[in-house]
Amino acid sequence: MILQKSTSILSIPYSVDVDSEGNVWVTDRGNDRIQKFDKDGNFIFKFGSSGSAPGEFDNPRQAAVDEDIRYLYVVDSKNHRIQKFYTNGTFVKSWGSEGKSEGKFDLPVTVIIDSRGDILVNDRGNNRVQKFDTNGNLILAFGSTGKADVQFSGIEHMTTDKFDNIYVNDPQEGDTGSGSPRVQKFDTNGNFITKWGSYGTGNGQFKDPEHLAVDSRGYVYVSDARNNNIQVFGPIRD
Repeated sequence: MILQKSTSILSIPYSVDVDSEGNVWVTDRGNDRIQKFDKDGNFIFKFGSSGSAPGEFDNPRQAAVDEDIRYLYVVDSKNHRIQKFYTNGTFVKSWGSEGKSEGKFDLPVTVIIDSRGDILVNDRGNNRVQKFDTNGNLILAFGSTGKADVQFSGIEHMTTDKFDNIYVNDPQEGDTGSGSPRVQKFDTNGNFITKWGSYGTGNGQFKDPEHLAVDSRGYVYVSDARNNNIQVFGPIRD
């Protein structure tokens, strides 16, 4: 692995993660690489190239940096795996392969780290969420294809809040879905808590909910690709 230190352009930058020092890590999907910038947007370095060998990517979609800025986890979508690197770009290990059994993936799209340091992966082709420890050992998996609670159709991105509750964008698209997009919320063990959303252009409605985030106050931000907007939802108070 050779770090590339010249300034670079981006091609289909798909997601960003900000580490505890404010550095910005960009998943440069179209170029099959990761790029790092400081908090002011100054380029630091990049690594990665196209392929299926260790350290190479095929459509990386998201990267997540741990709290100590020691490890970086990348969801390598079309290679159907998670890759783990030191934050200098050195390859550590990978896990996963294409398949339907637990521990395998079909086009994973999201990787996030909860407050316990566990790794959550949004397994889109299998319409489920899987959780692993930092060595890639499976902790739990939940979700299946369908319209009911704890089921998904065309599962999109997810995030966690400070309590490690899990939020998942569920477009409910295609023949297996209801056509009524929604956000589903689960506890850290994958138990269903609540859901909201329906199809449309009004407040609280979606056409294609894609990315989402939760701030420190518990406010949920949902980007809707086909409505070209971002909606903000306040936390539910008991």
